[in-house]
Amino acid sequence: MEKYFYKTSFQSPIVDYFLENLENYIWTSGSRKTQWEVLNVDQNLIFLDPFLAEIHEDFKGQLNFFKFPPNSNYIWHRDGINQFNINLILKKQNSVTIFERLNEDYISEDFHRALRPITLLDYDPRYWYLFNAQINHTIFNLSTEVRYLITYNVLKSSNIDYSTALDKIKKINKKI
Repeated sequence: MEKYFYKTSFQSPIVDYFLENLENYIWTSGSRKTQWEVLNVDQNLIFLDPFLAEIHEDFKGQLNFFKFPPNSNYIWHRDGINQFNINLILKKQNSVTIFERLNEDYISEDFHRALRPITLLDYDPRYWYLFNAQINHTIFNLSTEVRYLITYNVLKSSNIDYSTALDKIKKINKKI
């Protein structure tokens, strides 16, 4: 299922910074008015995270912070401007991300137009995940608490696609 997401072996030390500052953030509906996010996240945090610091020179992404209200669903979508993301959640909750499976990943005779084949991503908190933002996906926060997501977004305009990013991250994982 690596074409959808890939769990790295890296826990992020910047999670505590975000947790300690939750009350200080100003949340907006974002530039595209589609989700709750903090504008102007301190990009210097990238260099306080050894994994992000290592990939940043090649990936040239941007750090963002999002929240999803309790008992909510973020609609099916592909990220408009992001080629891929590197994501993590702050803590374990009753929430999941679901990818719509690609045609080659299921037997079409098992499904009809009312059924959607899926692949589930149930995050382990604090671990970075490479996330294929160009495959249709949705988020369900079934928790009674807000779900927070730190994401390092790499734009479509970058010279790195998801499969190249996957190869680079696997090599970094092997080093440790």
